Amino acid sequence: AEIMLKDIMQNGKIIDVTDNGLTKMGNKSYAIIIDAGKEIGTKGETLHKVVLSEDGGMLSAYPIN
Repeated sequence: AEIMLKDIMQNGKIIDVTDNGLTKMGNKSYAIIIDAGKEIGTKGETLHKVVLSEDGGMLSAYPIN
């Protein structure tokens, strides 16, 4: 999964970046939607959502439709 995510982040196309609210620690977070350009999920998903905190730490990442 880590290798696949690295490939998506390097070769995918950013579709959207939105404010994702505050983390439990009170820091801002952002949701980044990336088009992988290929099927990446078990249900045919081609988009990947990555949530980052304002300091650049990754909070979560998963495929979406």
